[in-house]
Amino acid sequence: MELYKIAVEEYRFQVTLNAARSRDYLVLNSAIIAAGVTLLGQRANLLAGVVFIAGFCVATLAGLGTHTQHNYYREASHTKKLLESRLGISDAVVKTTPATGSRRWRFGSVTRFNYTIIAMLCTVNLFGALFSFSILPLPTPKPRKAVPVSPSPAQPSKLRSIQPASPAPHLVVSRPRP
Repeated sequence: MELYKIAVEEYRFQVTLNAARSRDYLVLNSAIIAAGVTLLGQRANLLAGVVFIAGFCVATLAGLGTHTQHNYYREASHTKKLLESRLGISDAVVKTTPATGSRRWRFGSVTRFNYTIIAMLCTVNLFGALFSFSILPLPTPKPRKAVPVSPSPAQPSKLRSIQPASPAPHLVVSRPRP
């Protein structure tokens, strides 16, 4: 029974550690993208490109790290299940996913979401590098054409109806004498 308690603690440790690592990967890569965009906005394109390439590498390593950490989670989960079957525990203590016996429906796995987010971060970093090195042109706003508006005689222009402000007749403005 002591081994089972250790297995449950290891399982929970892996879940907590993996969540913290995933958060750290996301925060680090978001900061790298923000730095790259800032440098790109300041026209430091070469440095921005280097930052985006570093961000791409970090995001790729985050994907590999996620794969490895999920393997640690799977091993802890497998050990816990093995001990449950040997001890004859039919009602598992931890039922967080459908694979561990949870009956809750879920849209997708957390690991799949992590991979999707990491792929999006890789894509943003890749496009940032391509824009920085002018392989892809930066999108620029198109200048708007000025449309001349001529007032019709039936509808006078609003500019003509604005009169300069005149001081009120009861207000006297005087300057102090030197």
